[in-house]
Amino acid sequence: MMVTMYNVKPMVSDDLQSFLEDTGCSRMQFEILRFAAKHPKAKFSYYVIARAMGSAGSDLGNALIGLIEKDILLSRVDDNGLTTYYLGADNETCGHIYRLADLDWSEAASLKKQLTEDEAHSGRC
Repeated sequence: MMVTMYNVKPMVSDDLQSFLEDTGCSRMQFEILRFAAKHPKAKFSYYVIARAMGSAGSDLGNALIGLIEKDILLSRVDDNGLTTYYLGADNETCGHIYRLADLDWSEAASLKKQLTEDEAHSGRC
């Protein structure tokens, strides 16, 4: 008996991949956007995002700042000094972000791998 194995790469739409590349989305930013897309109306503190990402520190802080600078995330400081982050992008951008939540595991892994490779080539982290 002969077994043939195929390595089929999941198909992710070109416009979604182009959106991530055009925005210069890092691996950490991709994870933040997937998390935010699953909860599009919610506002999250840094600590909630850090817990969800399993990461804290400068990488997460830089990723959040980058998304704010790109006008994808907005931040707000409440009366108690707590900063919350939430999606605030335009409709077209939000459409791409919401589609990130619909990716299955293999599609998300494929995009994440591509972003990791792009970061390695560009020196970005």
